[in-house]
Amino acid sequence: MKRTSPIILVIAAALLLVIAHTAEAGKLRRLTYSGYSGAWITNLFVTTSSNAPSVNFPDLPDGYDYMPPGSPDAETPPFLAISATNTAAPDYYGSLIEGYLTAPETGDYIFWLASDDESQFWMTTDPADPLNRSKTNLICRVTGASGNRVWTTYPTQQSTNINLVKGKTYYVQILHKEGGGNDYIQLGWQTPSGVVERPMPAWHFQPIKDDVREWLTVDVV
Repeated sequence: MKRTSPIILVIAAALLLVIAHTAEAGKLRRLTYSGYSGAWITNLFVTTSSNAPSVNFPDLPDGYDYMPPGSPDAETPPFLAISATNTAAPDYYGSLIEGYLTAPETGDYIFWLASDDESQFWMTTDPADPLNRSKTNLICRVTGASGNRVWTTYPTQQSTNINLVKGKTYYVQILHKEGGGNDYIQLGWQTPSGVVERPMPAWHFQPIKDDVREWLTVDVV
C-alpha cells in the first residue's frame, strides 16, 4: 500500500485552511431583536411597556445572519445591510453586529457611519490587546436617520484619527436600531494612504467565532 507523502498532507491541510478563511472573509455576524418600539439604541435596553430592563437584549436574539448579504461572487462588496433577518417584521427591530477587522496598512484611519435609524460603531484600538472586547471605544455614531450613503448629516458620523497597525486584527461591533420605514447600515473609511471608500470593502472583515446557537432560544439547523 502506497503511503501519502507527509508534505502533501501538510499542503492539503494548508489549502483547506485557506479555503475556510476565504469562505468566511468579508462578513460580520448580526444578531437581531424584533418587537422593540422606538428608533433609538436605548430602546433595546428596556422593555416597551414598563421601562424595566430588557430580558432579551443582548442575550436572547430572535435570529442571526451574516453581513453584508451581497453576492458571493463579488470580490469587494461594500459593507451594506438593507433589512432585518425577520422579513415578516422589517420595522422596530435592533441589531448587534460583531466581528473582526484586519488593518491593511499602519497609520491613521478615519471611519464614517451612515444608517437608518440610530447606530454606533465600536472597536478596540489597542494593538497590544486588539481582541479584548472589554477595551472597545466608541468610534462614530449616527444619532438619527442620516440618509442613504449620506455621511455628513451629523458631525458624529465621522471619527477622529484612529491609529491601527498593519496585519493586526481588531474586534469591532455595531449597534443598530430601526424604527419604521427605511433601514440600512453603511460603514466607510479613509486609509492611511488617503484612499476614501464609502462604503468600505467588506473583505477586511471576519465574523465572530463563538457558536451562535449559544445565543438562541432554539437550535439552528
